[in-house]
Amino acid sequence: MPNNTRPSVHLQPGAEAVLSAVAEHQFHSLQAYRLQLAAARMLLIGGFDELVCLENLHFDPFPYQIKAAQAALRRFRGRGMLCDEVGLGK
Repeated sequence: MPNNTRPSVHLQPGAEAVLSAVAEHQFHSLQAYRLQLAAARMLLIGGFDELVCLENLHFDPFPYQIKAAQAALRRFRGRGMLCDEVGLGK
């Protein structure tokens, strides 16, 4: 890419609200800003295939676990619950 051209930036619908809040200094703390940013990101997710929790996990899930979670989300349209049976040694 030549030095005199800048990459184009395309904002998703709803991004304007976050940018306006930042420009108007509406956040009282860094934590409040991060919470608002996370909420805005979740509003932009269109389907039930993306697992938004993966970056916050304190372990590396196995591929079959991710596949099962995605299947449950698609089947129940985001309104399902995955549970573990106590005592199964997982």
